[in-house]
Amino acid sequence: MTSFSLRAADLEPPVPLRLHPAADQADRAARDFLYRHAIVDPELGDDYLAETDFGAMVGCMYPDARPEMLPLLAQWMALWSVADDQLEALAPQLSTPELDALCARLTGLLTPPGTTEDSVLGTAVGHAWQALAARTSPEWQARFRRAWHEYVDGCRWEAVQARAGRTPTVAEYLDQRPRYLGAHIAIVLTEAALDIELPEPVVDDPLLRSALDSGIELIAISNDLLSAEVELGQGSTLNLVPILAAQESCSLGEATELLVARYRRRLADYRDAVSAVEAAVRVFPVWDAAVRAVAAAPGVWTSGQLAWSAGNARYSERRADFNRGVPDHLRALLDL
Repeated sequence: MTSFSLRAADLEPPVPLRLHPAADQADRAARDFLYRHAIVDPELGDDYLAETDFGAMVGCMYPDARPEMLPLLAQWMALWSVADDQLEALAPQLSTPELDALCARLTGLLTPPGTTEDSVLGTAVGHAWQALAARTSPEWQARFRRAWHEYVDGCRWEAVQARAGRTPTVAEYLDQRPRYLGAHIAIVLTEAALDIELPEPVVDDPLLRSALDSGIELIAISNDLLSAEVELGQGSTLNLVPILAAQESCSLGEATELLVARYRRRLADYRDAVSAVEAAVRVFPVWDAAVRAVAAAPGVWTSGQLAWSAGNARYSERRADFNRGVPDHLRALLDL
């Protein structure tokens, strides 16, 4: 383990770690889905995917999911991870018109249930989306689409910074990082996992938003510590470690310690915000379960991420080796 990931492993999990009992079955379902839809050739990627273990990922991050939902979540996360890696590599190489065209194609991949898309990736995403849509309300689907659109817009921002070789400020980065990290997608998926739905009157409630914002920053800090070694090795500086080092004129090691301290402060903020949400929601018992679950989601996700990611193949040089053997689905999508 690297010094960055070792420090991430020392971070206090916001909540106790729990693993869904169906994690192994979910992992098999995720790999079968990638092979069935020709996203990955099993001869090229089976060892890597087995070591990455997307079943453990969703099992840690959605430990209370309905058993029938966990394989669907693992399929989505595995597909999204492959596509996200390709997007991170391809997007900075594109001209502005090409980037706009690719983002438009990605935004349109969440097709209405029953329709198909004319690409390998689009068909796979369509099938994963249809499986989720069959189990959720139109209101939930609309919020998921908004989170997906926000993710694609965030990836566009990331590509523009990388193409320009620009190092943003910490404040600017933390404003954008939750978008292309896909944090809001992960939170919305909590509702589907648990068969609950956040009531529209509280979707933008300030108390709940405070809990989500501080909790999502915990996800971002821990993720960047875990991925810093791989990203720096690939020449990327769009990571909190080098960004903070540049802003504070300090070493990467010193920036790492500053991030660990920031994590501890934001963890205290998050716990205070969750307590405020729990106190407020008691007067609306019909909303209690859904609001509590959504407020808790970033903490559960962070704890799961810390457990799943430490020593994982996805956070090593093996990810680049694996991705070189995967068909370039995003380039194919752009060429249609």
